[in-house]
Amino acid sequence: MDDVYFLAIDAGTTRIKAGLFSETGHLLDLVKADVEIARPFEGACEVDMDVVWQSVCRLLRDLMDRNAERWTRLSGVGVTGQGDGLWPVDSSGKAVRNAILWNDTRTKHLLLDEGAALEQFCLEKGMTPLFPGAGPLLLKWIKAYEPDHFRRTARVLHCKDWINLKLTGRATTDYSDASTALLNVLNKEYVFELLPLLGLEGCAELFPPTYSSTNICGVITSRAAAETGVPAGVPVIGGAIDVAAVAAGTGAVNPGQALTIVGTTLCNELVLNAEQVDHRDLRGSVLCHLVPERYLRVMATSNGTAVLDWARQTFAPGLPFAEIERGMASLPVGSDGVLFHPYFYGERAPFKNASARGGFYGLSAQHTPMHLLRAVYEGLALSLYDCYQSLPQVEKDIYIAGGGAASDFLCQMAADCLGRSVVRPAAAELGLNGIAQALCATFSAESLREHASAVPPEHIFTPDLKKHGHYVELYVLFVQMRKASEDYWLGREKRLQGLDIS
Repeated sequence: MDDVYFLAIDAGTTRIKAGLFSETGHLLDLVKADVEIARPFEGACEVDMDVVWQSVCRLLRDLMDRNAERWTRLSGVGVTGQGDGLWPVDSSGKAVRNAILWNDTRTKHLLLDEGAALEQFCLEKGMTPLFPGAGPLLLKWIKAYEPDHFRRTARVLHCKDWINLKLTGRATTDYSDASTALLNVLNKEYVFELLPLLGLEGCAELFPPTYSSTNICGVITSRAAAETGVPAGVPVIGGAIDVAAVAAGTGAVNPGQALTIVGTTLCNELVLNAEQVDHRDLRGSVLCHLVPERYLRVMATSNGTAVLDWARQTFAPGLPFAEIERGMASLPVGSDGVLFHPYFYGERAPFKNASARGGFYGLSAQHTPMHLLRAVYEGLALSLYDCYQSLPQVEKDIYIAGGGAASDFLCQMAADCLGRSVVRPAAAELGLNGIAQALCATFSAESLREHASAVPPEHIFTPDLKKHGHYVELYVLFVQMRKASEDYWLGREKRLQGLDIS
């Protein structure tokens, strides 16, 4: 029998990737492109939906040109992408406006009056609590501030749903993306009763039908074939939110396995079975896993490697990574008294405050740019520790993935801060790998849980327990300063909005 091949696409916040896989899930070729993010005003974060699609088309045609013989034997396509946010389309399937992304905080004022009641409703209905970047809240914002766009909106999608729509002509979503808002994660049904509480009566029809990640949701249309080079008629599976795809790609499919993704978000997740799902703790969220009958207890921050990029560009422009990390390694835990909060985009885990902002504390004339750089790295590590303090007890080693995991320095700092061994998998592109495993399971007799297996470790970072003790002490100050900053954050927000702060 001729070999068959699978195509996986990963549309992240700042980068899009596409990979060609063998029928056994082996990555054969990879292409990638950066995505330009727009920030039109304070708290806003958007991307041009058509530009995202055009980037996907270019990548797929590049991949086709490099794999002409294999391309004719493509047997399935799967997509993963950034979660939450709002990707609105009209009745003809065209983008209504720029997509509003998961880390956008423009809706924060819409929750001031009814936030507690909405959280209680979500708790009672087995739903993920809303936060500023959730689709229903963003739809409420569009209705209030962009009524023309609201009237044109026929479907509200997620990132990977937009790409699936362009590939198949069908607007659908999967359980993992849908569970970020409006879905009861256990019975996998929409809770449309939430919409009237948001002033969104009559909007249930805007939310697309849901599928399992491994179900076929459509086939490549002739138009998509012309644009991408993918043969018409090739099946497309439902796909998944990126944090679920990375977990599956790592092999984290069994209860008790934990994973941290150091990317644009700092996503910390623990695999659960149905009996372990508990919505009483409103910190973070519980999402449907890509793997059936598995769930993810998630603490996904609003801030990740973007704060590291900012720090490097601000304090060490042009300096090689190796030199930066040598300089940081020469400094002690605590950066000689400098503390940093990484809340550039507000925060949603393990606490919710869209008005939160970053800040340095304890600066003196002795401090150098290298001190500030190390403090930023430590601020991210302490945010990671903060999230794990709010997760159920993790008994096993913690996997680490994402772009930031390429740094040995950051991985070791994470291990020292957590006081736990941190395992970096040997395989790269774990999001693509997770979708490839889903494709392999869809077109074989195996279940995804049987097919997915733990990726061998490339490196295990063992904690320095003396340093861990110092980080625990630093964490106490980190939390104290966070709580002490809340009044300032609120006052700053009101002043920016021109409100009375008396």
